[in-house]
Amino acid sequence: MQRLSLLRMVTLFCALIVIMPKSMHAAVGAPRMIKDIPHSRAASADRRRSFDLYLPADTGKKPPLLAFIHGGFWLLPDDEYRIGPALAENLVQDGVAVALIRYRLAPAHRHPAQAEDVAAAVAQLIKDAAKYGFDARRIYLAGHSAGGQLASLVGLDSRYLTRHGVAKNSIAGIVSISGLYDLNPGWSVAKNQSVAVENTFGKDVALLKQASPFHHVRADAPPFLIISTFRDFPGFALDARRFADALRQAGAKDVQQLMIEGADHFSVVKFDEENNSLRRVVVRFLGVQP
Repeated sequence: MQRLSLLRMVTLFCALIVIMPKSMHAAVGAPRMIKDIPHSRAASADRRRSFDLYLPADTGKKPPLLAFIHGGFWLLPDDEYRIGPALAENLVQDGVAVALIRYRLAPAHRHPAQAEDVAAAVAQLIKDAAKYGFDARRIYLAGHSAGGQLASLVGLDSRYLTRHGVAKNSIAGIVSISGLYDLNPGWSVAKNQSVAVENTFGKDVALLKQASPFHHVRADAPPFLIISTFRDFPGFALDARRFADALRQAGAKDVQQLMIEGADHFSVVKFDEENNSLRRVVVRFLGVQP
């Protein structure tokens, strides 16, 4: 008799799963990806002014969004290296939504085209937060290498976002990985860096200063997580330390700076290892418990 009752309970439970509304078991759904979403001011065929959106499995709670900007010294796309997709595919497993932002490339398109494209993408993401289900109050900017310069500049120089009607405090925080912050530094840099800066920004000192996040530090800056490595390109670690110090001296309240031992300019952004301590730091910075 007891065995028969147990059998009935199992049968009833299975029946409930079958008739359960989709909204009640959405948590078991897989992450999804939407490709080539155009920026608000871009033609639909202009892929360089679009972003891909990775959404985690639906848990009934709105996830934070990490808007990631690729590097390549403003000259190269991420299509071959696929640093962004690898990062996104791992972070969605941690419950983080990720947008991979593209931008027009130099030298065909010079500054401020790249920053303008990033700002347009961020404005579009804020506008469409409810549509895609992520938290509009927890949108973080992130970038690697040249993308770190763009994330930091757009997050600090409010002119880029206000042109789209976005308040400067709309960014919850900024993660910059092996970024560039002073485009006219007082130290030697690699030849490919100096060529890339000239091809993107030119040689005008005033313009280089205007495009440098180092010269836009402010007391009400968003929280910053600044990451560099001991084995990075020449001058990158020094640039990161000076930028973090400048933010603190300006009165910024939340500035974290990390130097990653054993990593280089490219391995530091790989989040595909389960024991990747940097991945856990980033996820915690986004307010998600890893």
